[in-house]
Amino acid sequence: SEATATKVLPHLKYLKKPRFAWETYKIFVENYLAANDYDNALIYAKKAYNLKTSARRKTNALANIALVYMRQKHYKKAIKVYKKLTTYGYYGNKKKTNTFKDFELQDYAIMKNNIGICYADLGDSRALLYYQEALKIRLKLNDLSNLSHSYSGLSQFYLKSNLSLAKKYAKIAYKYSCKINAYSQKKNALKILIKSSRGNVLKKYCEIYIQFTDSVNKSQLTQKEQSANIKYNFKKNTTVSNFKKLE
Repeated sequence: SEATATKVLPHLKYLKKPRFAWETYKIFVENYLAANDYDNALIYAKKAYNLKTSARRKTNALANIALVYMRQKHYKKAIKVYKKLTTYGYYGNKKKTNTFKDFELQDYAIMKNNIGICYADLGDSRALLYYQEALKIRLKLNDLSNLSHSYSGLSQFYLKSNLSLAKKYAKIAYKYSCKINAYSQKKNALKILIKSSRGNVLKKYCEIYIQFTDSVNKSQLTQKEQSANIKYNFKKNTTVSNFKKLE
């Protein structure tokens, strides 16, 4: 957790094994990315990369640097790093020798898909090649957690040039997002279905989208109320307990 990592941080220089420092920096990168604090995420990603550690850890740290660049919309920088990662070094050698383990191949597909996203955001048609390569790997692995990302990317790619294809891929993206009940992926797929539909079909997807967002909002409100009740009951019980002690 971040709290544990913060406590460990001042003591990292005394640790002989760099993997503990690497894991700590990785936690900070993930937390700063989640908070959209890309400057600090980049600082800790670079700290992790500069450690004398294994080839795989160095590669993963470099992948985090590329991800930060991507979130900062420095797409050309991100592409350069991702291409280096997927062509040379740890992942490049795994690709050449066809010695990927499944989880490594999953990471490789994420990097290829991210190159596609970067090219797409730059308005570069080369995005399609990388989307297709990532999809091929994900289908081979039956990677349910990421297949909807691939189909959403393809759908977005065809949105301006081929509405029927965009709609086809959005439907598949929605199907996979429903299988794993992924909120953001469902929402994204439904948005594309709305953009690529007309007439009664458009109305249908608008109604599904409204029902979906309403149910999520109600669920979040219920969770907040439950959390507030837990806090209230805890304070109430603590107060009663303190009064009994005074008696």
